[in-house]
Amino acid sequence: MSKAAKKEVREKTIRGIDLPPMKEIEAYLKTQSYVTPSMLAEKFKVRLSVAKDVLSQLASQGLLRLVDGTNRLRIYAVVGGKAPTGIQVSSSSAASEAEVAESAEPKAKKKGRKAAKK
Repeated sequence: MSKAAKKEVREKTIRGIDLPPMKEIEAYLKTQSYVTPSMLAEKFKVRLSVAKDVLSQLASQGLLRLVDGTNRLRIYAVVGGKAPTGIQVSSSSAASEAEVAESAEPKAKKKGRKAAKK
């Protein structure tokens, strides 16, 4: 087989520069805890440069807050959006302290082959 036959065919998509209504974008942002330009570009099928411009415009309006970023990737937090997932708040601190104490105890070491022969 030739190299051309082995190559995987990538699906080409035509991304537009026309944006959906800003109300639709804002509704999507309220369901997210954070957003990146690539997330917005993928969701609304627009070019990445257009998504970057929209997010910077929304950040200047105060709907988004720049959390971290370089010239290649910017991460925005949604102001008044969905709470971040993965953080669990426990009401009983005694139970969580017991769990932490159990996990902090050193585990028994396994004896190797040399120790078993002696």
